[in-house]
Amino acid sequence: MLLLSGKAFLASTSLHLSIPFSYTELPHKSITSITNLEGWVGHPLDPVGTLFSSLMEACRIDDESFPGFSDFTENMGQCKSLEYQHLPAHKFLEEGESYLTLAVEVALIGLGQQRIMPDGLYTQEKVCRNEEQLISKLQEIELDDTLVKIFRKQAVFLLEGVYALDSIMQSWFTLFTPTEATSIVATTVMSNSTIVRLHLDCHQQEKLASSARTLALQCAMKDPQNCALSALTLCEKDHIAFETAYQIVLDAATTGMSYTQLFTIARYMEHRGYPMRAYKLATLAMTHLNLSYNQDTHPAINDVLWACALSHSLGKNELAAIIPLVVKSVKCATVLSDILRRCTLTTPGMVGLHGRRNSGKLMSLDKAPLRQLLDATIGAYINTTHSRLTHISPRHYSEFIEFLSKARETFLMAHDGHIQFTQFIDNLKQIYKGKKKLMMLVRERFG
Repeated sequence: MLLLSGKAFLASTSLHLSIPFSYTELPHKSITSITNLEGWVGHPLDPVGTLFSSLMEACRIDDESFPGFSDFTENMGQCKSLEYQHLPAHKFLEEGESYLTLAVEVALIGLGQQRIMPDGLYTQEKVCRNEEQLISKLQEIELDDTLVKIFRKQAVFLLEGVYALDSIMQSWFTLFTPTEATSIVATTVMSNSTIVRLHLDCHQQEKLASSARTLALQCAMKDPQNCALSALTLCEKDHIAFETAYQIVLDAATTGMSYTQLFTIARYMEHRGYPMRAYKLATLAMTHLNLSYNQDTHPAINDVLWACALSHSLGKNELAAIIPLVVKSVKCATVLSDILRRCTLTTPGMVGLHGRRNSGKLMSLDKAPLRQLLDATIGAYINTTHSRLTHISPRHYSEFIEFLSKARETFLMAHDGHIQFTQFIDNLKQIYKGKKKLMMLVRERFG
């Protein structure tokens, strides 16, 4: 046997056993916590078990020539743990080391390794069995002060945030779904409670935060629908990462995200002080939306109203750009009339980005873009009226008359609105003259 130091012996042995183990780096890098695709415990070659057994045999008292052997044999039946001793082997080990300490440390390293549970029931049972065997062998050893220190050192390695957590985040895709990785792992790592609990310094905090942001971006690329918003939130304090997350959202907006998700992120952007980005995302959300004439209670209505209000606050150009999208996506007359009314109350961009009021006249309903919105609203009222009259029952007559009253308010906003509405009512009375009671109510209200 070559005369090697204890750590060199372990390192060289690990090479022969084909395991990725650099013992000399453990105290500095906490390699014990790195997640591996193939665990050392339960490995077909059983590297940890073999190394543990070899080291334990080296410190076993089985030679009568060794001083104190007779005393040992007398006490054999009283305490089995006395079978193993810290035998002097100064030529092979470093100061303070023994084969027994190395054996215990090897077992703890193997048991503490972050590893993925293998596929297959038999393989999983083998891993659990090997773990139980190692634990059982460790329990047979009587702990003295030296061995307690080994346990404490390995416990510190396993409980440090930085390295164990960093390892988990780097291999998240083998352990978690993208949603779990962003909503649970990365969020927990970057929380203040984690920083306080682990007593992290500034360097350690930034290291973990960097890994968490990388994880979040990877998850956003893999599953933008469920992870994009979390990625943006986690990357808020890093400009480059935040820009990357925003670009991921834009790339996924056309095909990979729904209008609900895009509106949610758009509102987030406005809340964070990025109104133009919020506007961009709102316009993308509008392209995915389709509100039919009878969906006047659709949950997306509030988002549409918010998007139009945001565009109106930014200025005429932004409002002019979003109105065609609204006209194409929204066929509900009451929603369109609500948007139209709001757009006529104040000048676009009246309240600037910094709260400064801009001077300007109200937009004309006879010119673009409001003219297009007005025509679309009138058209929606006409189409909705005919749709309602197709299957209307007497109990809905009063509600229908009130609907026509709202329609008249919109018609009258046009320059020739009075004439248009009169023609519209005359057409109704002619087409639906068979509904005598209803048409009588129409004549009583509108002439």
